[in-house]
Amino acid sequence: MKALNTIFSALVLGGALAVSGVSMAQEEPARDAASLSELLGLVKQGQAQEARENAERERRFSADKANQAKALEQAKAERSRQEQLSTTLEAKFEENELLVAAKQEQLKERLGFTDRAVRSPDRCSG
Repeated sequence: MKALNTIFSALVLGGALAVSGVSMAQEEPARDAASLSELLGLVKQGQAQEARENAERERRFSADKANQAKALEQAKAERSRQEQLSTTLEAKFEENELLVAAKQEQLKERLGFTDRAVRSPDRCSG
């Protein structure tokens, strides 16, 4: 890995020197390094800037990952709460169905309707 970095640095230096020579030959104002030590300084500055940017990206990624884990836990807790509520409501619904059936039967009795009275042909044909 270190050898690869050394080769890469040499290529960067060579390319920068070539560009620097072309720029100077064209007499254009350029930000090219005046010497190898200045070029090395520019490369190190670039690497330092990239390292800072990478560190910031990693920090944001870690924060996002923590936020996502927290959101996932909240969603799981909410799902569990909703499932419990559903179970409670289903039991209440069944209880209410029985109550409605009992109240309907009670209403029929108060109004004088019974299964026997409704089925008896004598009472219906008056």
